[in-house]
Amino acid sequence: MKILNYPIFKLLIFLFFGICGGYYYDINLNVLTYFLVGCIVLLVGLVRKKKHAYLFIFGFITYLSLFLIGMHITITHTDKNPNHYSHIYNKGDEITFRIIKELKTSAYYYKYEAKVIAVKKKEVVGTIIFNLKKDSIPVKLPNVDAEYTTKIALKGIFPPLNPHQFNYKKYLSEHGIYHQLQADEKGVKIVSNKVKTIYGYAALFRKKINKILTKYPYKEEIAVVNALLLGQRQDVSNEIYEAYISAGAVHLLAISGLHIGILFLLLDFILKPLEKIKNGEITKLILIITILWMFAIIAGVSASVVRAVTMFSFIAYARKLNRPKNIYHALITSMFFLLIVNPKYIFDVGFQLSYTAVFGIVWIQPTLISFWNPKNKILIYLWNLLTVSVAAQLSVLPITLYYFHQFPSLFFVSNLVIIPCIGFLLTLGFLLIILAFINALPDFFAEGYFILIRIMNAFVEWIGSKEEFIFTEIHFTSLNFFTVSGLIIVLVLLMKNNNKHNFILFSGSLLLCFGSIFYQYKKTENQQRFIIFHKSKNTLIALQKGNQLQINDTTLNEDYILTNYKIGENIHTIEYLKFLSSFSFQQQKIIIIDSSATYNKEETAAILLLTGSPKVNLNRVVSEIKPRVVIADGNNYRSFVSLWKASCKKQKIPFHYTGEKGAFILD
Repeated sequence: MKILNYPIFKLLIFLFFGICGGYYYDINLNVLTYFLVGCIVLLVGLVRKKKHAYLFIFGFITYLSLFLIGMHITITHTDKNPNHYSHIYNKGDEITFRIIKELKTSAYYYKYEAKVIAVKKKEVVGTIIFNLKKDSIPVKLPNVDAEYTTKIALKGIFPPLNPHQFNYKKYLSEHGIYHQLQADEKGVKIVSNKVKTIYGYAALFRKKINKILTKYPYKEEIAVVNALLLGQRQDVSNEIYEAYISAGAVHLLAISGLHIGILFLLLDFILKPLEKIKNGEITKLILIITILWMFAIIAGVSASVVRAVTMFSFIAYARKLNRPKNIYHALITSMFFLLIVNPKYIFDVGFQLSYTAVFGIVWIQPTLISFWNPKNKILIYLWNLLTVSVAAQLSVLPITLYYFHQFPSLFFVSNLVIIPCIGFLLTLGFLLIILAFINALPDFFAEGYFILIRIMNAFVEWIGSKEEFIFTEIHFTSLNFFTVSGLIIVLVLLMKNNNKHNFILFSGSLLLCFGSIFYQYKKTENQQRFIIFHKSKNTLIALQKGNQLQINDTTLNEDYILTNYKIGENIHTIEYLKFLSSFSFQQQKIIIIDSSATYNKEETAAILLLTGSPKVNLNRVVSEIKPRVVIADGNNYRSFVSLWKASCKKQKIPFHYTGEKGAFILD
């Protein structure tokens, strides 16, 4: 692969490792800065020497500099930055913050991403989640760019309480967010509500459009329009969102490479007459890039939009040079540029999917399309569309399985129908936004457009309802990710060049995949585990024996806690097991005291589980049973838990409350 020889690709690799190093290792920023400056000085000196003998040293220092740059920019974006608010903030301190982004609302809160400006009037950096409590009296919602002060204490982001649950704390920390603020309208004081940044003006633009659109009785369709054209999917219902995921069309609900690619091709077609005038190609290129970035601003300058527009800006320049292979160079250069500006993109699933999909289309699709050469123009068009869909889906397959654990086998059906229509829908949508902005939107045009969106939603829901074609709950680990990714790469190489070397590589990759599956099967087969899950107002305990899980309550069989555990541990069957009040696991005696508060005073146990808020004198129980650890699950009154915790502390016995420490696991 010639891409491996691109200098910018090698620089990107060292930048990538530097970013990872900055996240996972704690290095003093000042020391890192001194090393980086020293490397740059050495590079300047070597450039001035201009001697061939120094090429190796020059290359080494260059790669080292990129590694250090990656670490430096990463540290400045995390709480390791000396200017981060967390280094000076104490509970009760006054903080000043600015709203920078609206998030999807929850049942009890309006949610925003906010930038911390100052702590006790001292300028700082950092980002938090601002949760504005919903009230019976409608609150005045803040604008993007609104500034507030408060003395309400910041709270940490809680980790998941059960195994294999989505780790929201880790997700936010990878995006540079470590705390949240929960307050009502009276708990914060507004400092300024003036629009100051491009984000604020973009938000005002979207509000004006939505104010006009909301007079139409198409709530669900308007939410999809916001996602398609304005990059805001907060109002898309969970049902519609899940339907798009099941149909393999969720990429339509986030402005990404597909939307920008269609807009790019549309502009390329509309502005084609400019090529006939003097310097027309340069003018056309400047106009295309300008309009793409104007659209990025309209869509809120979100991460996915900036990513896609940056990528296609470089692709537009590569096309202008009439060198198709420069597409690879454009992709790598745009990725390099984005990571320099914001290293947090490296953990963004959208970033990973976007670049992997586009790279897959550019690299895999030409090979797929060569397998058949239809003569009919309609067949040629459909074959091109199908190969693009397959190339994109094949390239992102390991990522989608790793993060989402499902595969929509009818993705090609939804793409064959929707993608030809999406260009038409986007074109009409842009016109709809322009007409709405100038207050000239005809009712018949708006209602007709919403009906088209409703038809698209209905089709997606129909595809998504074909559950027999949707493979869900797929166990897929990081080991599977690397082996399957390697297999796909080698498979494409074999399709491109069917020689002995590639066949051996493919056979080896296939063996590695099967080996990883067998290894994980044997690992699960030997697993013996006793789990006390955290479940509010319910008792959920389980015994895992290999790929079988026995639980105490079959009514919770489809609960998300068990579903996540089932996927993460490759569980095949879930069965009911009546847990006795006293039993043994791996030679450790476990006693359960439930709401009946009955137990055998003659028995002793290593583990005592309290559930159902039993009215017992824990001091007496402990003196009789003599447990090594006391556990309280989520099915207990908080007041009882507090008393038990104090009793255990007094008697110096470990106390494990699943609502604080998470599920108790014994293996």
